[in-house]
Amino acid sequence: MAMGRLASRCVDMNLDLLQRDLAAGGLPTLAQCLLSIEGESHEAEADELFQRALQLAPVGDLAEKIKNQQRRLADRVMRANAKGMSRMDAAM
Repeated sequence: MAMGRLASRCVDMNLDLLQRDLAAGGLPTLAQCLLSIEGESHEAEADELFQRALQLAPVGDLAEKIKNQQRRLADRVMRANAKGMSRMDAAM
């Protein structure tokens, strides 16, 4: 009987991990969709989704992919804010 309860707890724990992984994996996808909408600016919303995904999956392959997407987003925002001028961090 104790083995059945232990197995049940393991299944519950694995389901929680699976749900967290799915949520973490879905948030970056939603963020990328927001960024791909033409004519609208959704950088702030996308960044928030990336941050939430990192809270759910702070380490591992997924976390590295999210961090890469955040770097690309930061570069995109900095270039847009520069409005054609040289970036001072690149000019020095």
